[in-house]
Amino acid sequence: MDSLFFGVFLAYLLHRHPARFLSISRRFRWWLLVGGTLLLVPAFCFPLEHTPFIYTYGLSLLYLGSGCLLVSALGFQSPKSRFANAIAYVGSHSYSVYLWHIPIALWVPVLAQEFLSNYYNWFVYAAICTIGSIAFGIGMAIVIEFPVLRIRDRFFPSRAMATYANTTRFREQQSNA
Repeated sequence: MDSLFFGVFLAYLLHRHPARFLSISRRFRWWLLVGGTLLLVPAFCFPLEHTPFIYTYGLSLLYLGSGCLLVSALGFQSPKSRFANAIAYVGSHSYSVYLWHIPIALWVPVLAQEFLSNYYNWFVYAAICTIGSIAFGIGMAIVIEFPVLRIRDRFFPSRAMATYANTTRFREQQSNA
């Protein structure tokens, strides 16, 4: 609950006080980036099964570190390149990729192992799971998620669009300044 609250709290601050929030994120972006990274390091250094710190206090470090990285990212200027656009496109479909990555990781490698038995190894497995999850997730977002969201928005219009427009306008003004 505390990690969910923290994410909602950050969203509240961004939507209620966009100018001040984005100004702070821009001013402290490097500190937030370094601090967020340091807060996430213990989860990658200690085994969960043998380190009670990770599944007690360490879980708090995970959401605090992730929140710092998120706020830090708001303070940086977005790069303008094809690679950045491709990453943003995958990110805009990330929820569907997240939903479908487990079925892909369970079913597709079994089929691939039958066809590629002599060439099947961890790298092939990782490539199949990564590319398959992204491709299938994007496809399912286009076929299912986005049409359902359009239906939802037709019946239940978002009240947050005005705040989003104000936040976007503020960021554009800051980047032009």
